[in-house]
Amino acid sequence: MGVALGWIVVGILRANADVGAGGDAADVTLPGWQAGLAFAAGAVYGLLGWPAAGRDKAPAPATEPAPADAARLPLAESESASWTRVAGGRAQVGVGAITLVSAVLIGFVAGWPAALICAAFGVPLVLLCRVRVSADRRGITVTPAVLPWPRLNVPLERIEEAGHRSVDALRDLGGWGYKAHPGVSGIVLRSGDAISARLTNGSEFVVTVDDAATAAALLNTLADRERSIGGRA
Repeated sequence: MGVALGWIVVGILRANADVGAGGDAADVTLPGWQAGLAFAAGAVYGLLGWPAAGRDKAPAPATEPAPADAARLPLAESESASWTRVAGGRAQVGVGAITLVSAVLIGFVAGWPAALICAAFGVPLVLLCRVRVSADRRGITVTPAVLPWPRLNVPLERIEEAGHRSVDALRDLGGWGYKAHPGVSGIVLRSGDAISARLTNGSEFVVTVDDAATAAALLNTLADRERSIGGRA
């Protein structure tokens, strides 16, 4: 997205420079194909970065309870519990708003077909700027706050241990959104407290959300219960 917007901004600046100080603003145009090339370049950079993120090892189900020193949420055998919070960040709202405003400007300068391409990126950014994070017997589930899809789920059987830690979006994962790096992946909408799940393939999954400690403790309790039942079966 940054590559595409940068291309378009530079194109608009060059179009203004070509007209000159004494020119007419009505003469400033940005061909629609420029917007197409901009988003194509962004897609190419994204595809080039995908292999660099590496691939996770094949997941295997956990069979042992979480370590004894891992936090747990006390539950009676007959009790069940789930945890959910809505998380969001200002960065996504800002980028989404800038993209939609840019779409309107592009519509006047380059035509509305090019603006629709830009808006197609901005609308998802706005819709995904807030997510609902749930922790229950299904594991960790993340969905948009206002939509049931797309849904990301990390099953409980893949979680060896859950904890929480502070995450710096830029320093730790290089930005905001869904991030994937060798050994760690997750959804980071802001810096701060995050659920940190150590998975059976040795990698870590994180999601930034308030009250992450409670979610982690519940996941450990539910994992213990599921594995003790499996061990007796």
